[in-house]
Amino acid sequence: MKNKHQLTFIGDVMFVCEHHGLSVSSWYRHPAHNAVVGGHPKSRHLTWDAFDLVKPAVELKKGQLVPMEAKRARSAVEAAMTFLRGCGYYGYTGHHERKVNGKRFRVYTLHVQRQAPCKETR
Repeated sequence: MKNKHQLTFIGDVMFVCEHHGLSVSSWYRHPAHNAVVGGHPKSRHLTWDAFDLVKPAVELKKGQLVPMEAKRARSAVEAAMTFLRGCGYYGYTGHHERKVNGKRFRVYTLHVQRQAPCKETR
């Protein structure tokens, strides 16, 4: 971590994860890893200024993973994005399909960046 602004950034991300049931799927990437996953050479992940969050549309009921109502999962992601925009971040939401134990379910994603890259304080 370079400065107090990054600590605020981390705090905002952790708050959103805790209060909206999201998980961090990608944050800082080493340049070699970024290249392997097909990241942009100037990705903000390389400078700790971008993160990706996920909300699987599944829940545990009676010891089994079952699909969650898509509307509930989507609204959690949208509420998180609204909060983050109010904190000065921008981003977009999306989704993709996953298969677990033979069942297909949707994973909602949130891709977020700071408005401006973190600058070291002097």
